[in-house]
This record gives sequence, structure tokens and C-alpha cells, in this order.
Amino acid sequence: MKKQQDDFQKVNPYTQHLPYAELLDEEANEMLQDIITNLSAAILQREIRPGVVFWVSRLDHYMRIYDQRFTKEQHILLVKLLYSFITQPYLSYNVVEACSRILTDLLRKIKRLSRDDLVLDWRPLYDLVRRMCFCKTNRAGALHAPTMKTSNRIWLCVRKCRIYFSVESTQEMLNEMRPMLCPSDVVCDDALLMMSNFLPILLPPEHHDKGFKLWFEELMELWLNMAHFDSRCASLMHLFTNLAEVNIGYIDWTPYLPRLFNIFLRGFRLPPFQQRTTKDNTISSDMTARFIISMLGGQSEPAMKLFYKLMLTLKNFYHPSNTGHFQVRIQRFLCLAKYFCIRYHKERLTSPSWLPTIPEEHRLTDDDVDKFCLCLQPIVEVSMFSRYGSMETAKLLRDLVMLRPELFIPIVLDKSYAALTTLTEPHQILNVMPCLSVVARALLMAGKSVGTGNIARYPEGPSHLLRVVHCLLPGIDPNDFSKTVLTSTVISAFAALLPIVDCSALLHSDRQLTEEERTLCEASAQWEDFLLQLLDRCFCVFEQLSLDPEVSNTRPRVMDESSQESLMGAKLSTSILHLLQQCSPPLFEVVCKRMFTFATSHVLESKMAGGAFADMLENACQVNPELVWKIFFPHCCQTVLQLAADGDPKSEKADHDLIWNLQLMTSLGNGVDETALLYKEEIVSLLKATLHIRNKETYSMASDFLAGLLGSLTTLFCTEKRSTEEDFSASPEDRDYLKDWGAGMHIDDITVKWHVPNEDELDFVGSLLEEFLDPEIKILQDVAGDKCETEMDKEELHLRLYIINACLEGAAAILPDLGVGQKLVNEPRLQLDSVVPLKAQTFRITCPSQDKAAAKHATRRLDSANFFHNLLEHILKKREDDTTAQNMIVNCYCSLVTDEGCPREKMEARQMYNDNISTIFFDRVTGKKHRLRSVLIDRVELQHLKRMVSRYSMPLTVAHVAILDQLLKLSLSRYTVVRISAQQVLPALTSRLFGCIRYCLPGVLDCLKESETLTHEHLKGALFVMLMEPFLRYMSGRYNDMLMILPPLLQADHSDKPSIVSLVKLIIRELLVQGNYPSLNESMSDACVESACQLAEVAGVSGVQDMISAGRLNEQRTSEANVEAYNGLLTSLVQILCDEKVRLSHLQFCGGVLSALIRHDYPLPAPAIKVYLKGLVHDVLLYRRLSWGTMSIVLRQLRFPTDKIVYTAAELVNGCKQKDKSAMSEQIDNTSKTFPGGLRKDNHWILYNPDDLPTTKEAWNNFQFVHKPHLGYAGWPQKLPLLAPPGQQHSLAEHLSDLSESETMIRDAFSSDEFVGKLVGFFSQEVQKGRDIFDSGRFQLFKALFRNYLDSFVAIFRPHVERLAVDPLENNQRCAAEIIAGMLASCRHWSYEQIESLKEWLVPLLKTVFQKVSVDSSRDWYMCLTSCVGDRDPRSLYWLYELLFSCQLTALGGSFGDGSRLHLLERTVCETEWKAPVLLHRMNELLQRNISNPYNMIRRSVANVLGSSVLRYDCRSMAVQFPGQVPLCKDFLADVLPKMQVLLTSDDNDSPNHTPADGATSLSQQSASATSSASMATAAQSPQQAPIIDLQAVLATALKSGVDLSQLSSALGLPTQHVEAIKDKIESAGGSSVPTLSADEWSLVAGQLAGQLTAAAAAAPDSSTIVRNDGGDGGDGASKTTDGDTPMSPGSSSDSESDSQDEVDQAHVKPSFTSLTSQPSADPAADPATTEQDQAKEERAAATRTFKTVCSWISLGLSDPLSGIFAPLLPLICSQQGREHDPELAQIVTMAQRSIVFSLLQPGDFEKFLVSLQQSSVNLGWRGRKASLNFVKCVITTNLFTASMNASDMEKCLHLVLTLLEDEQQEVRMEASECLSGMIHVQLVPVSESLLERLRGLAATPLPKKRTLAQLAANYVPKGLVLRHAGTLGLCSLIRAFPYSVPSWMPEVLMILDRHMADPSPIQGTVREALSEFKRTHHDNWEADKLKFSDEQLQVLTELLISPSYYV
Repeated sequence: MKKQQDDFQKVNPYTQHLPYAELLDEEANEMLQDIITNLSAAILQREIRPGVVFWVSRLDHYMRIYDQRFTKEQHILLVKLLYSFITQPYLSYNVVEACSRILTDLLRKIKRLSRDDLVLDWRPLYDLVRRMCFCKTNRAGALHAPTMKTSNRIWLCVRKCRIYFSVESTQEMLNEMRPMLCPSDVVCDDALLMMSNFLPILLPPEHHDKGFKLWFEELMELWLNMAHFDSRCASLMHLFTNLAEVNIGYIDWTPYLPRLFNIFLRGFRLPPFQQRTTKDNTISSDMTARFIISMLGGQSEPAMKLFYKLMLTLKNFYHPSNTGHFQVRIQRFLCLAKYFCIRYHKERLTSPSWLPTIPEEHRLTDDDVDKFCLCLQPIVEVSMFSRYGSMETAKLLRDLVMLRPELFIPIVLDKSYAALTTLTEPHQILNVMPCLSVVARALLMAGKSVGTGNIARYPEGPSHLLRVVHCLLPGIDPNDFSKTVLTSTVISAFAALLPIVDCSALLHSDRQLTEEERTLCEASAQWEDFLLQLLDRCFCVFEQLSLDPEVSNTRPRVMDESSQESLMGAKLSTSILHLLQQCSPPLFEVVCKRMFTFATSHVLESKMAGGAFADMLENACQVNPELVWKIFFPHCCQTVLQLAADGDPKSEKADHDLIWNLQLMTSLGNGVDETALLYKEEIVSLLKATLHIRNKETYSMASDFLAGLLGSLTTLFCTEKRSTEEDFSASPEDRDYLKDWGAGMHIDDITVKWHVPNEDELDFVGSLLEEFLDPEIKILQDVAGDKCETEMDKEELHLRLYIINACLEGAAAILPDLGVGQKLVNEPRLQLDSVVPLKAQTFRITCPSQDKAAAKHATRRLDSANFFHNLLEHILKKREDDTTAQNMIVNCYCSLVTDEGCPREKMEARQMYNDNISTIFFDRVTGKKHRLRSVLIDRVELQHLKRMVSRYSMPLTVAHVAILDQLLKLSLSRYTVVRISAQQVLPALTSRLFGCIRYCLPGVLDCLKESETLTHEHLKGALFVMLMEPFLRYMSGRYNDMLMILPPLLQADHSDKPSIVSLVKLIIRELLVQGNYPSLNESMSDACVESACQLAEVAGVSGVQDMISAGRLNEQRTSEANVEAYNGLLTSLVQILCDEKVRLSHLQFCGGVLSALIRHDYPLPAPAIKVYLKGLVHDVLLYRRLSWGTMSIVLRQLRFPTDKIVYTAAELVNGCKQKDKSAMSEQIDNTSKTFPGGLRKDNHWILYNPDDLPTTKEAWNNFQFVHKPHLGYAGWPQKLPLLAPPGQQHSLAEHLSDLSESETMIRDAFSSDEFVGKLVGFFSQEVQKGRDIFDSGRFQLFKALFRNYLDSFVAIFRPHVERLAVDPLENNQRCAAEIIAGMLASCRHWSYEQIESLKEWLVPLLKTVFQKVSVDSSRDWYMCLTSCVGDRDPRSLYWLYELLFSCQLTALGGSFGDGSRLHLLERTVCETEWKAPVLLHRMNELLQRNISNPYNMIRRSVANVLGSSVLRYDCRSMAVQFPGQVPLCKDFLADVLPKMQVLLTSDDNDSPNHTPADGATSLSQQSASATSSASMATAAQSPQQAPIIDLQAVLATALKSGVDLSQLSSALGLPTQHVEAIKDKIESAGGSSVPTLSADEWSLVAGQLAGQLTAAAAAAPDSSTIVRNDGGDGGDGASKTTDGDTPMSPGSSSDSESDSQDEVDQAHVKPSFTSLTSQPSADPAADPATTEQDQAKEERAAATRTFKTVCSWISLGLSDPLSGIFAPLLPLICSQQGREHDPELAQIVTMAQRSIVFSLLQPGDFEKFLVSLQQSSVNLGWRGRKASLNFVKCVITTNLFTASMNASDMEKCLHLVLTLLEDEQQEVRMEASECLSGMIHVQLVPVSESLLERLRGLAATPLPKKRTLAQLAANYVPKGLVLRHAGTLGLCSLIRAFPYSVPSWMPEVLMILDRHMADPSPIQGTVREALSEFKRTHHDNWEADKLKFSDEQLQVLTELLISPSYYV
């Protein structure tokens, strides 16, 4: 047999231990042959449903039971078959999901199939994923997208399959996916997701140059240059993690380690990073752990050092005092040990395979293991008591103790002893218990060899066992549920690991014992005492749970209380079970006697305490039934008989003594074997005496005893589950029990003992059934046949039904299936036409003896079923209100059909228990070869239970049909409880009986039809039946079935109750959510058929060619039938929708179903389209919404085809030469390892070029547009289909002249003025005030409409658009925006003439709209432009961009108008992505002119535009090759830095305290060195632009619009001569680009400006000067400003304030009109000093506004890791910190600082920032110096690992901090102290002797003499006090750097601080605060920490930390 098993890939090892194992080989061979034969035949004959689906599911069930029990050849062919099957098109999602799951299971163990055995083509799977997960039709709604579950299944399948992709596939994938790597486009997300799942990462080392080396550097740089953790970062993290895990030793990670660890640290989102913007998502802690473990070991010493630093950084955050959301992430990070052990096992204990081996020099050494464990040791100590629980720490310990038990077991023991004995912190017990349970096995085997070399690492471990378990006893506390449960778990863990035998006799034997063995033998004498104490505590718990039975059985219980008590009792019973299994016979007898004593002296209530004790007794009976029955049964039986004889059997009053003893008898019956045969007569007597007692609880207990006894005597179960093969009856002298402590075994080495029912047992069972079952059935048959003289009452009926049900459930194992030997139902509606047989799946679950007994009871199930039919009819006729009897019959039906001796719920509970116990004791180091014997036996028994419940697709017989009729009748009952009971049983039958749903459906559908005989309850019951999951799956399985079900369901309107409507709605929603509708064309690919031929050949299938021939006819016939059924279904739904009497709710339901049935591959019929056309103008909003969404899908179906040209990369380059003579002649190399993205000469021809635009008809017709934004950025695909130029397209007008019926219907509808008017009226209605937004569904409708019919409807919509666009109402403008967006988005297919016509109409209209954009409508117009230019070549809409640029910032509409126009321009240009650098430069020029705009809103818009578009492409992640083509950050900063230098001059008392050191450059010199001289000169020569330019534009607009001068003078409040002078100057300058306003428009502008400008003129000090009240922010030193604009986008509701309410700059005054009229600019009499002062204030105010704009840009979030070009900004940001006079400036600066300090630095840039900060600390005031320290602290935290790599930088940083520690300003000194503490804590700075000496010296500085009154008045601080305080702060920073430990130098430092307690302020306060913090952080571990102090030091410290007591 072993030789035969070796031929298979994998045989389930648990199957061979089943008692009927010798009969299973034949069963498995036959089953596998059927699967292979029928599966291949179904594919050859091209039958997907039901053939392939059915037999694929059979393959799944086969592997669940037998694992991969097939040969390698069969394995390979099955993989190829399923792979070719799922990759063919037109499969429904549920079929793909099911097959993907099975294919994943086939490839689960990659060692079984090598790359030489199997090669898969990646392209079909890639096409499948693109089709299912990234298909446009899915996103457009034309086909349902797969559910998340389906998508995850497919991605998992992809990752399994990529192992077997060919070597060349990597390059092929890169050629396909690399052109999509455009970081500015969303398609990059899809590409990276594809790469992370598809790229082969497991290739032989000799092929690495064709594998990951082709893309490693490229994608690594792309990842490291990402500034935020988004979906792209997650994809790359997933890719590199998997790559590192399978290529250990083949990749040098050293160059990337610091930056990678920075990313890892940032991913935890620790408190410094929690302040980051929401752009950052977290990365998986699990992947981080896997990545780190893969980089450790061997020669990777830097990785281990950085790992140590990372864990040191995280250590404090694991402390219980630290809480926050980050705790979840860092707790999950503790899975490190799990992956470390997996790698350890893989390197040392795994057998060789085809997988690449890890090079010897890169494997984990013992030294690596020691370092790893030492890194985690401090984490274990602090994380055990986490407030978030210790489960993750327990999992960590479970693996670590197997590596180095000597490091971790002492920690757990010390913490456990302290927690178990503490009285003040009982919560510690709850944290310690899980850790103690997982180290139990390691504790017992710490001194043994288990294959890891851990021999005698902790030999004293076992000696702690008895002490630990005795300490656990107080944990059994009836008043503490959690503690009791956890204590029971720990006791169970220890008990399962060792024999509980008294070995003290060995102390007196001649055996030589070691000291440890003698200790253990001596301690083993305490086992008896421990067991008895444990029982006493358990009994105490039971007594606490048990109240007076009279009260306890009747009192109501809260749900939580009941569940907790049940769990407590179950846990205690389980712990006793494990103890009894391991007990020696003498100890077992002692325990049983103590239990007997308690049972006979107490009477417990039966629900909680009684049930718990009964479970305990049942467990004892399972271990040794002979002894337990001998002790308990005689007494219990005698007591029961005596009580039954003394009582009245007809009394319903409960006898609690009788119930208690019957409950004990029930426990005895559940665990007995043939022992019961010794008490047959007593058992029969007892049952006769108790079964018919009328008290319900009494007869239910007696029936349960009968059922348990029958089940124990007829079923198979394991009789013992000891930890060793031998029992424990041998004396300690004859057997060494100590060696068995914690021992494990292999599954092949165990022997399982089964209880197999013998003939005597089965005969006894037969006699019991004849004695108790048959008479009851006979009596009730007489009742059903009305043969009884007196009518039986309900209580007696229930009693007898209970007995019958108990007998049937107990003897189910020997009762043959109900359908055996029965006639099959041959109704046509129940048969599925299939070309292959659809056989039932049954697994053998019995032994021959059971088979013989089953033959004697062949008809018992059938006879019982017939009896129940008759009885149920009688009850429904005469006792319909007896719902209890009906429910009992329902349960009997369920038992008859599904019960094989084990309910599914029992199997699932056992599965969960086995998984949990396996997890606790699993050793990842040794693997599965050393598992506990008891766990293995339990798993073997579980395998038998799985076989019992794995019976599917049983044929439907007449007996089954009769039961289904009755259950269906009860499911429609008028009584709710009966309906619920029957409906709960039906799903179990549907999964077991083949054709069950098809049989039930007609009866269910009949209840949906209106009839006088049907009631509301019938309809409700039918709907609940249809809501069951099996029925829902069936309803969406085939179109024929849907045609039968959906129309009646949607017409079931004869009840309008809300419950009915809700049920129908719920059914429809579930159908729509599932969306697994079958394909119309279920074709089979040739590759799949070829694979099936190979499989059929191996299986020996004959007639293959005949099957192939028949398959083509079958495929065609199936497709035609599907189309016919689909059309019939649509017709039925349309008829319902056309019915005028249909209810509104059903109208919506039906419309939704019809919409969901639309397919992308089959057009919707014209009648259905007509229905939705009417729905567009329906009165009901919800139906209109449904209609316009459906019509957009329909129009997408009907769109006419366009001509495309397929280019190759070479052709694109050649085509580019014709347009760009300077283009490179060489072709693109997509194989380059360097990321090729950016602007290159080969893609210049697709850029937006003002000199090469299709402005003429000829140019338009010959212009090659490239609409997809990502194309060309990162290279060109090998083949690129592009839309042919307009001149090469076929005539679209001809298409419009030859329309189909559906297209004509749509054209006629939209050609109607009435229809369009009504449609526009509905679309322009307001639905929800303030919540309506631009509707993408309506936009898609108009886009598809104008795409299909070109400009046919423009003339009809034009008047409506013109009216709506100028209407001030928000909803009207929104409708106009949606229509215009649809026109612009679809005009790419229009002719040149049509485009020109549209342009002539829209340009003036949009110009008017943009000039009048309002607060309410701005967001809609943003969406309009974004929607129409998205995925569009900017050259095709060049006129729109020119229109937007022509709308200059003219101050029309105030700041909101200019800000909105700027935002409109930004949103439009942003959609061009990288293709329009010219537009970016134009926008940059516009922004430069407004960067210091006085309006806050405009400045914020400028900042938004800078970050989102203009400077977006100057980043490493975009990798632009020709940076001169796009605006650069360095150029921008070079322009603005000189303008802000004035802010570095002090304007308040915050002046620098230091003079520049020798050789230090000034800050202005530093800034100048960072900019080019040309840029500086240009900036210096350009005067600050005054706001008069805006006013000039307004005046020019007014003059060009023909406004009269007098009217203009009146509006502005200016003399006429001034206006005339302005007019002459404007005309001389030319104003051709100035817009023209109508009279009405000008009147609005004039009315708005008149009041503002006139009031400003009146307030001006000079009548010739206009003071504009529209300035910006006040600068430093300027007058205080008010916040008029909130920092929100222009579209926010808070922007509705008028222009006069906008933020103004009171200092920015006097933009003189005389400068325009050549008059003198200043009064000759004016004071020159005053003028110069005003100019300085104005210059500073402008600089402040510029600075605010720059900070706002930075605060939006950098798109790249921080670069050194931002270093010159740091002095400015530091100088503006804490500006209390300008709150807005303070807020913006804080946000900018946060963005900078939390950004990752590029390598080498840290030095630039450090130099800048050093200069800041010298030249700035104290606020600036303090801010610079904050920068240092945060930047180091963010870039910890990068910064730590350069020792010189750290020295400079330390020097800076220590220098500022001596600063004269106290705030600076305190910030320096905090910064120093952080640097020391993360070990960037060691606590060296020199540092200590320096700080001691400073602290010892003598105190100065007492200050004079004059000095105190001048706030003079003596230098000595400053230095002494600096030293004290430095020493305090050392204390804070070690919050939870006490280094050797700390006691001395604390003593030094003690000497400063009496120093003057602020030294005294600093010391007190430091000591208080020390006391708080060291409180938890003070008992250990205080040992590091001497007695004298401890006394001093105690006096310092403990307040004196004032009480004697």
C-alpha cells in the first residue's frame, strides 16, 4: 500500500487511520476515474452547464477528502485543463471563481510540480484579468463587475500560476505593462497591480537576468521616490516583499536599506506621523515583517543593525502606557517570529526540492538567531501587558521559545509568578495566561532535542511545572469569568503535554537520576493533591452557578450572562478531560470518586451548573467508561427507579432529584461503549420507568439518555487520545514517564484505537428500537388514523414525538439513507439535460458490521417518513394550532434526510477546536513532524466526521418528494414559528438532494399569483423561501429559470403591506448584487478541448472524436437556447413595465432587473429601449435615475464603429520624425532597465504645441490624435491601435442615414421639442437643496447621445442651454454644464465643420459663464471641464484651453471670481497631465504675477494650482528626462526666495542672541548661493506688481464695452479728467485682448464696484490717491489683518461672502492713479522718511503674502520625497513661527513645516538641511532657533535610518543641539533638551563619558550673585544661571531618553539632580518635572529597577519621589 501511495502526489495521511481504510482505495480510484472521465467528456462535448460545473465541484470535494491523490501526470493535465478552461472568454463570474479556487488548490504546494513539469502561457490569464477586473463595460454598467470575493480568488490564482510562466514572459509582460507606467494617470495603478501579481519572481538563479533584474532597479526607484503610501505603494510593497521572500541571498539590499527602513517605520503611523495628511495610507505590518525577515541573515549585517534600531525605536510604543491606533499595527508586526521560524525551518529542516536553494553564506546562522531573539526580548517584556491584549505577544512567544527557550521562558515565568500572586493588579493575570499557555510545551521540552539543536538550553524548565499549576488554582474564580476561562485554557495546555503519574517511587529505586529528575519525581507526588483541589474549585464554581432549582430553571437569563456561564462550564469540563486523559489509573479513580461524592451530595439545576458537571462526567466516561459506569450507574439507576416508582407519572411537576440523576445518566450514555451491555436489563427498566413521565424536562432527559446511548453504541469514535502510545498503567520503575513530557509524534507513527460497533451492541440497539420506537409509532399511527377511542392531548403527543425523534437521531448511523432502494422521480422538470452522467457523491463512513445492521433496518427511515406524513396531515386538519408538534415533525424530517450520525454543526465545532489546539502547540521550527499525539488523533476523528457530512447530489426519490411537499407546506404556514422552522431545514435539503429546488419552485411560484385561496402568509412564506441563498443562486443560474421565476415575482402585487414590499426589494437587491448571470455564448476554446483530449487519453476514454463532433452541435444548440430564453425574459419584463396598472414599487424593481440584464455582447431589443425612453421623462425621480443610467448603457451598445490604425513602436517613431525634424532616429528600447518615462524626442509629436495645432480643415482631417494620457510617456507598446485621423474615418453621416429600429426610435424621441423640453425641465429640477452635484450619469447620457448622433440634437438643446447657462439658479447651471460636458466629450468624432459650429456657439457662451461663475455653480463647472477633457488629446480641444487662458484675472466678481476662473483653468490643464508643458509654463507665468495677490482666496488657488499641475511633474517619481520642458521647483524657488528675504529681518523684539561664528555665511548669502544669478537679477529688477493692474483691466473692459465716461466716473467715484487720462494710457497700450461686456453686464460690475471704490476714495488721505479695500494679508510688522476668506477651495460654501468681505491688507494702500496719468507719483511736500517707511511696510506685506502662498503650496503635500532645494526655505519658515499677530500665517507655516518634516529625505540631502538649520540657529531670533530645533527633531525621526548612516552629520547635529542647549532663551534650551533626549533614545547619539562630563560640568556652574532690582526689571538672566540650567536640562534629557530602563550611569545622574532641588527657578521646576516623569515611567517595573541602586542612593531617591507623610 505504501508503494501505491508513493505513486500519488499527496495522500491524505489521516485517511489511512480510519477503521475502514482498507476499503477506501477502491472508492477513491473509482471516484477519480469518474471525475477525470466525465470532466474531460463534458469539455469535449462543450457543455459548461451542468457538465463541467458539476464535475469540477466533484473534483473539489474529492481533494477535500483525499487531498491530491492522483499521479503527477494526472496532476499536470488537470492544471492545464482548468487553466485553459478559466481563461476562455464568456464564462460567468461564479464559474471562474469556482474553477480558480480549485486551480489554486491544485497549485497550492509548489514543490509537487516543478517548472520543468509545467509551463503556462501568461497571456490568456492576463486577458482574463483585464476582461473581468479592468473592463470598461464593467465600469460603464454594461456588465456586472465581479465581487470582491471573486476578484480576490482570481488574484490568488494568478500568484500561484505565475510560478510556471516561461522565462521569456517577464520581458513580454514588461513590453505590455511598462507603457502604462505614467504616474500622473490612474492607469499606473492598474499597471502596478498587474505587475505585483503577474511578474515571475521565482526563477532559477541562472535566469535572473531574464527575470526580476529586468525591472528591479526601475521599480525600486519608483517606489522609493513615492511621497505617500497609496495603492501604488501597496502594490510595489507586495511585489518586493514576495520577491525578497523567494530570492533570499540573490539580491543585494544594502544600498536601499536605510530608505526601506524609513518606509517601514513610517508605515506604522506612530504618533509623530499621525499628524500627517490623509494622503498616507498604512502599509501592511505583515508584509513589513516578511520583507525584513527576508533581508536578514548571512552577510546582511547592515540589515540586522537597522532591524535592531527599528525594534529599539518601537520598544517604548509597546509599553502599556502608550495607546493609540498605531497599537494595532505594531502588535501585528510581532508576526516577525512566525516568518523567521518559517525561514529557519526552510533552511535547515526542509527536504531538497526543485526550488532554488538559499546560498550557504546567506543562511541564518546561530549568531543571527541569537541577535534576532535578543532584539525581540525587550519587546516581549513590555508588550505582554498591552492594553490591547497579549494575543499577538503570545503568538510571538510561541515561536521564539522554540528558538531560544532560555531567553524567553524565564521572562514568562517571572511575569506569571508576579501576576498570579499580585493582589493590586489582577488585570495582569489576563495578559499572562495566553503567554503561559503557548510556552507550555517549550517549558516541558526545553532540555530535549527536537531537531533544532536546543539541547539542554533550559534544563530547569520542567521543574517549574508543578509550581505553575498550583499557582493557577486561585484563577478558578466563580466571580471572574475571564480569569476562570483563561486559567482553564492554561491547565488544559499543560495537561495535554505530559503523563500525570506519581513517579515519587523512583526516589527509592535503584535507577540513577539526575538532580532535575529527582526534583520532578518528588514534585509528581503532588498531582493527586492538585487534582482534588482543582475539582473542589470547579465544584465551587458549579455551586455558584447553580441557584435553587425551583428558581434557577425558571428565572430569565440575560444573553451575555447565559453565554458566559456556558463557556465557563465548557472550559472547566475541557480542562478536566485533558487531565483525565493523561491520568494514571489510580489518579483517575481518585478523581472519579470525588466526582461521585459531589454528585450524590448535591442537586444542581439542569441548565448551567448541571450541564457543566454533566459535561465533565461525560468526558470522564469517554476516557474510561468501564470504571465510570461501575461507580456512577448503579447508584443513579437505583435512585431513578426509586424516585420514578414513588412519583406520579402523570404529574407535570418537576422532581429535581429525578432530573438531576437522569442528567447524570445522559452523560453516561453519551460516552459509553460495549460496557453498557453489562447493564442491559437495568437500562431497559430505567427507560421504561422514565420515558413516559409527563413532566417535559424529565422525559426529555430520559429521551436524551436513550439517544446518547444509541449513538454511542452505533457510531465510530476514538476510544483514547493519550499523549503516548502506551497507557499509564505501568509502574514508574518499569517505564520512564519523564521522557514523554511534551513529546510529539509523526502521523505515520501513531496507532488509533476505534470503537467499532460489534454484533452484540447492534443487537441491543435493535432491541431498544423495537422496545421504544415501534410502539410509539404504532400508537401515533392510530392517532393519525383516528383509531383511538379518546383524543390524545398535546403533552402526550409531544412526549411520544420526542421519544421517536430521539430514537431516530441516536440510531442514525445504522439507518440506511432514505433514498436507498426507492423509486427515482422522473419528472421532466426535475431532470437536467446533460451529455455526461450526474452521479451522486457518497463516501464510505461505516464498517462491515454497521452495514450488516443497516440491512436489518433498511426500511425504517421510509416507514418513519410515511408515518410522519400521516400524522402531520392529522395535525393540520384537527390540531393546526399545535405549532410545537409541527416543529418537532420538521426536526424529524431533517433527521430522516440529512442525519448520518453527525450534524454538520458538530463537525464544524470540532474543526474549530482542532484548529485552535493545533495553533497553540504547533512548532514552526520542526514543522508537522512533531505534533502532539492527541491532536493527531483528534484530526483523524475529524476526518471521519468530514466524510459523514460530505454527501452531495443524492438522487431525488419519491420518499424525498413526499418530505419536500410537507416541508414546503409548512414553510407557507400561517404560523410564523412553523414557517421559520421549516424554512431553516429547506437549505440543508437543497444542498443534499439533486433537483430539490426545481421541485419546490412551482409550489413557491404558485403562491405569488393572486388567488382567493392564498393569504398574506402564503405570499410572505414564499418570498422568504426565495430569499434563501440556494434559491437565489438558482434564480441567477440560467435564463430559462429566470424566465420562470422573475416575472411572477415582479407581478406579485396582491399584497401592499410594507413587509411584502421590503421582501421583494431584498430579493431583487440580492439578485442584482450577485450578478452571476450566465453567458449567452457558452463556447469552448480549442486549447481547452485539446487539454481535455490529453486527459481523456490518460483516463482511457473512448470515442473522443465523436464527442468533439457532437460538442460543436451541442455548443451551437446551447447558445441558441440561451438567446431565446434571454429574449423571452426581456420580453416578459417589458410587458410588465408597459402595464399601466403596475405598482410604482414593482415598476422600479422590474426596471432595475431589466437594466441589470443588459449585456455588452447582445443589444437590448427595441421595445425595452422604448420603455426606458419613456422613463427619461417619467414623473418619478427614482425611475428617471434608473432610465438615464440604462439609456447611457444602451447608447454605448449602439455606438457606431470607428476606424483604427495599428501602429508599431517603430512606426510611431518614424511618424514622429515627419513632425519633429530633431527627433532621434533610434527606436525606443522598452527593455531598458532605466525608467524611460518623461519627455523624450520620440514623444514630442504628441505634445501640445501652439505652432502645430489642427486649426484648419486639412490639418484636422489629417491629424493623428492620441487620446489616452499615458500613451508615450513610458515608451510605446509593441502594437498600438489608435483612432484614425478624422479624414480617414468612414462617413459618419452615412451611418445616420441608415439607422436601426432602436437608433431611429432614439433619434425621433430626441428630435421632439416637447420631449427634450420635458427632459431638460426634469434634469434642471432641484432635488435636495445644497446637496445636488454634477451628475456623472446624466453626463454619460449626453456624451453617448452626441457621440452616436453627432450634432443632430445641438440645435434642439441650444436654446435650453443658453437659457440655463446664464440663469443664476444653481440647478439650471448644473444642467447646462452636464449638457455642454456631454457635447465637448463626444465631439472628438465630429467633423471639422461640426466642431467649428460648436466652437462659434460655445466660446462666447462659456466666456460669459466663466465671468459670472457663482459660488453655487462653480463646482458644477469644474466637473464639466474635468469630464470633457479627461482622456482627451489636448490638441483636439485647443480652443477651449485658449478660451480659459483668455479669461484673465480681472477682478470681476471679486476674489471669488478670479479664484474660480483660476481653478477652472487648473482643473482643465491638470487633465492634460504631461502632454502640455507649454500650458504649464503659461500657467506658471500667470501664477507668478499673482503669487502675492492681496486676495487670500486667489493666493490659495495659486498654491493649489502649483501643487496639482504646474510643479507636479518636477519629481523623481515622474522621472522626466528633459526637465527644461516643464516648470521646475528650483526655478520657482529661485524666483520667490529673493522676494521673501525681507522677512528674515527682525521686526519685533525677537532678535538673535548670537553673532555669526567665524567663517559662517549669512542667511541671505546662503539663499543667494542656492539661486542662479540670472534669476536673482531678474527678480531684483522686477518691481512688485501693484493691484492697480486688476483695476486697469476692469477699466479697460469698461471702456472697450462702450461705457460712457460719465457713467464710469460716477461708478468709480473719480473725477472725469482722471478717467480720461486712464483711457488715453490704456488705448496707447492697446487692449485687443480685453473682453467686451454688454450694458447689462457692465451695470452689474459697476453696481458692485461703486460702493467699494467710492468709500475707499473718501477714506484716502490724498484725494488724488485711491485706497483700495481689497488688499491681502498683513505682513510682519504691518497692521493686523482679519481673516475674510477661509482656507477652503473656491467651490466651498463658505466662499459665498461678497467681495467687500474678502480678506484685505490695510497696509497695501495708495495704488495711485497719477502713475497712469503721468502725474507726479508723490507729493513734493511729503516727508521722505514716511514714504520710505510706507514702502518698506508694503514690501514686507507683499513678501508675507508671497510666503503664505509658498507655504500653502508646500502644505498641500509634496508629490516627491523632500529634496535639498527646499533647504533655503527653512530659515524663512523658522523665522515665522509663532506669529501671534497673524493667526493665519501661523497656521499656514505650521502646516508647511509639518509637510516638510514628515517627508522622506533623499540620500545626501540631510546635510543641506542641517547646514540651513545651523544658519537659522545663528541668525534668527529665539522663536526661529526653537523652530529649527523642532525641525531637527522631526526630520531625524522621519529619516531615522538615512540620517544615522552618516556619522559626521550626526556630530554636526549634536553640536547644534548642545550649542542651543546653552541658549540664553529658556524656551530654546528646553526644546534643545527634548531634541537631545530623542536623539539619545534612538541611539543616534551614545551616552558617552565625554557627554556626561560636559553636562556635569555645566550643571556644576556656580550660581551667580543675587540680581539687582535694575537687572530684574530688565529681565536680565545671568550667564551662570543659563549654563547651570543647560546642564540640568541635559541631565534630565538623559533620564527621559530611557523611560523604562535604568542604565548604569542613571543612579549617579539622579543623585546629581538631587543637589539641584533647591536651585532657583527654572532649574528647580525642571528637576521636579524630570523626577516626576521618572517615577511615572518606572513604576511598573520598579521592583527590578530599584536593585540597580545602592542603599544610600535608594534612600535619597525615595525621599525625592515619595511625598512626606504628615500623619503620625
